[in-house]
Amino acid sequence: MAQANRRNVQSVRRALSLLTILAEKPNDCSLSDLSQTAHLPASTVHRLLDSMIQMGYVTQNPVTSRYGLGKSLILLSRQALRKQELPQIARPWLEELACETGETVNLTTRLED
Repeated sequence: MAQANRRNVQSVRRALSLLTILAEKPNDCSLSDLSQTAHLPASTVHRLLDSMIQMGYVTQNPVTSRYGLGKSLILLSRQALRKQELPQIARPWLEELACETGETVNLTTRLED
């Protein structure tokens, strides 16, 4: 276990933990909510959030000061999906749909620049 811990970067784990918390919450979160949920000092959470805001992974509402997920995550997700073998992933669902409906099923994707 000690060897596995040495291979982890604490700040990366903490930042990803905050993103996960933001993704799981139905609404944007306050600094104190994030700090309590992540079991981290507010100052640490604030520094991590500031870095993620600069990179577009987190947004902060200027009126409420609450934090939410940013657009960079959408771009990152889109790239990850592009790299997946979509037909292979979708095949079981497409086959099930074809069996249930008795219809031909096609999979298409929109190509973007």
